[in-house]
Order: sequence, then C-alpha cells, then structure tokens
Amino acid sequence: MGKKTLSNAHCLLDLIEKAPVSILKAFSGLPECQALARGFDWSQDEATLSPVLLEHVKHLRKEQRDPAEREALRVLRLASPRGSAILTTVADQLNDGELIAVFMSQDGGEIGRAVWMRTHSDEAARLFDVAESILNTGDIRGNKRLYDAFDVPCDDAPPLSGTTRSRRIWNRS
Repeated sequence: MGKKTLSNAHCLLDLIEKAPVSILKAFSGLPECQALARGFDWSQDEATLSPVLLEHVKHLRKEQRDPAEREALRVLRLASPRGSAILTTVADQLNDGELIAVFMSQDGGEIGRAVWMRTHSDEAARLFDVAESILNTGDIRGNKRLYDAFDVPCDDAPPLSGTTRSRRIWNRS
C-alpha cells in the first residue's frame, strides 16, 4: 500500500512543521480545530510530537481536517512579513502594556504571535480579524478592474437573456 499524502492540507502541515508544541496545543484548542486534538496524546516527547501529529492529521477525514486547514491558512498569512507587521500594529489596540509584552514574547516568532492573537481572548480574536481584513484589503488594492459594468439604455430594463443586446461600458476608474 502506498504512502498516504495530503494534497489539500498544506497550510496545516506547514504550521505543524514550523510551530513549537505549545503553539500547536493552543491552536488545537480552537473550536474549528477540535478534531485535530481529538484522540491525540499531547503528553508525548516534544521532539517526536510533530511527526506523530502529522501522521494523526493524515488519518483525519476531510470534513474534520478542512476547518483546521482554513484556520492554519489564516494564521500563516498573518505570520508572513507583511501580515506580521499589520498584526503587530493592530496589537497596539490591546491598550495594555503587559498583554502587548506577552504578545511580543510568544514562542515561535510570527506564527506564535498570530496563534496567540487568534486564541487568547475574544478581544484579541477580534483584533486578529481586523488585521486579516487589512491584509486582505491590501491584497486587492491596485486591481483597478475588479468587475465590468454594463448599462442598458432604457427606462425599464428588459430581462437578461442570451438575445438581449446591451451597450457595454467598461469601468475605467
């Protein structure tokens, strides 16, 4: 029998390979990632935990693995250099010097800070969402033609069908 590989879980696998065990435990505590922690023994030796967790993920069903994959994608995007800078800027809104110090001292660098922001509290999770929105907005900025518009020159627009002719007006903003 061949080796089982995952083609649709690369973000989750990257997160498991890059993050320290303490970060992975916090990540698996998210409601979306409960299947990741279900049936897994976290008391194993930290040196061998990552390969065993990778094998555990490979045996999860797709519907159990997909929510954790989406969360891993969100975390890795905010752990990128640009995402990390945005997350650090947004973390200033915590308005608590001690919390900001805890945020900055997380194990695992950018990944640890992103997971901490996502899992620490509801307020921190809200700031995680704000940082993600800023990152996503930056991704689409500069794409001038996001859609094309058209106009039908009449008072009452006819129903759209394959035979309806319309004058196209391209959005050139």
